[in-house]
Amino acid sequence: MPPAFAIEQVQTSADQREIRIRGSLRFAEAAPLWTELRRLETSALRGQTLNFEMSAVQRIDGGAMALLACVRGELWTSRGARRIWRSASPLPNPAICASAG
Repeated sequence: MPPAFAIEQVQTSADQREIRIRGSLRFAEAAPLWTELRRLETSALRGQTLNFEMSAVQRIDGGAMALLACVRGELWTSRGARRIWRSASPLPNPAICASAG
């Protein structure tokens, strides 16, 4: 059975990429989620801005959010990549706000 989420990368300018995440992110699907997130990390360029577009995320649990936060930290420390969390909701998930940097 395919995962309940999808992650797509779109180059929006020379120094910016948008990471579009949609569906349900659950820790129960940690293995495929981690594989996709690590793939993003290895393809990030030093100093590049990565906009995490999460407006199509229907559900996210704490375990999946922890994986996202871990990759966010790795992108910053190992690649110097700038990250921005985006959500269509006027009141985004507090977990996303707390981990945005």
